[in-house]
Amino acid sequence: PDDSLEVYRSLETVTERLKGPVDNITTAVFVASNLAELKDFYKLRNYFFDLRHIVILPEKDKKMVAAAHKLRPRFLSYFDNGFNVVSAVLKKMFSPKQTAVANNFENTMSLESAG
Repeated sequence: PDDSLEVYRSLETVTERLKGPVDNITTAVFVASNLAELKDFYKLRNYFFDLRHIVILPEKDKKMVAAAHKLRPRFLSYFDNGFNVVSAVLKKMFSPKQTAVANNFENTMSLESAG
């Protein structure tokens, strides 16, 4: 939903947001325009370890793809794919069935961790 969408255009502002309460953040989309910017996201990876996230790269460069996979995204896309692909993935991630599966998995993991 548009009313729950937050957009951050700098690493500093998204870092400040992630330092606050993140219990209402379910998914993040990170867009990197170059390898240096992508590597800057490494600074945030401890904040979004449990956060479902998507990474969008400008091209299918081997170094960038390898660097992006270190962030462990749920989905990796490229500028030339268009944002329709990312939109479809986000819709699927937010579907009631996927949410129920994710919640069930998280509850199972919590019980296994506790016991």
